[in-house]
Formats: sequence, C-alpha cells, structure tokens
Amino acid sequence: MALRPAHCNPMKNLRKHSAWTAAAAGSILSVAALLGAMGSAQSAANEAGLSSVSAPAMPWVRLDYSPGRLIISGSVPSAVEEQDIVQAAQRRYAAVQVVNLLQVAAVANPNWLRGDCLPDLRGAIQASALLADASLVIAGSVRSVQALGAIAASTRPAADAGIRVYNHLQR
Repeated sequence: MALRPAHCNPMKNLRKHSAWTAAAAGSILSVAALLGAMGSAQSAANEAGLSSVSAPAMPWVRLDYSPGRLIISGSVPSAVEEQDIVQAAQRRYAAVQVVNLLQVAAVANPNWLRGDCLPDLRGAIQASALLADASLVIAGSVRSVQALGAIAASTRPAADAGIRVYNHLQR
C-alpha cells in the first residue's frame, strides 16, 4: 500500500470542509434570522401606520473608451459632481473627444464619487470602467504589458480613497 502525503488525507480534508460548511451554514442562518427580524420590524411599522424611509439610490459613473473617444454616462447627485467628473476626464483625456451623458438624479452623494478616482484608459484598445457602490470595475483589452501597468497605476487614487478596484483588462 502506497503512503499518501499528509495533505492528501481524505478524512482530514473532509473534516476541514465539514467545519467550513458548518460555519457557512451558521452564517447563512444568522443572516436569514436578521432579515426575518428586519421584515417583522417593517411589518410592525407598516401596521402602526409608520411609513418606511428608504435610502436614496447610489450614484454610478461609466466610462466607455475607444481610441479617440470617451463616453461618460451615469447618475450623479448634482451638477457640481457632474462638472468635477467631466473636467477631470477632459484634463486626463485632453486629446480625446469626451462625450458627457451624465444625468443629475436623486441619488446619494458618497465621498468616493470624485473625478480623480476615474482611471486613465488611454492605453487600451477598448475598455470600460464602472464606478459604483465604492467599487471600480475595469474591463477591456490593452495593447501591451506597459499599458496594463499604466492603467493599473492610474487606479491608485481610487484605491487610496477606499474604493475596491477590480481590474479585468486583458492583453
């Protein structure tokens, strides 16, 4: 009979997975209980004639870049944020046509909604970036490893502001 390395012990792995499964199930049950309690509280408030106050929707900004053109779309809380985002894009993309499709809407005004948190996508063949819910998601394709590095470096202000950055660019 051949001896297996310790890390290949199926019973040990089963115990690890069972412990993880039990912990995950406990977390799921806790969340379910919390949601149930919240639902009960909301039902009691409704029965008492109290109206619920919901939080405003979150803003979002999307950049769609192709060489020579940047389209900015999304919902922002005021003309001040719109101007900040558009001016930051015009400064960064000076030789590129910037198309502003942003809309002012009744959305929240979080501290992460700033023009300096937008990435520089100029090294891409085609790319999109979505800034929403304190996350920045970038996808598309780049010409070189250097372009990939430059775009990644341009996300530093966003990361420094506490924004989670997800870079899905491909070469």
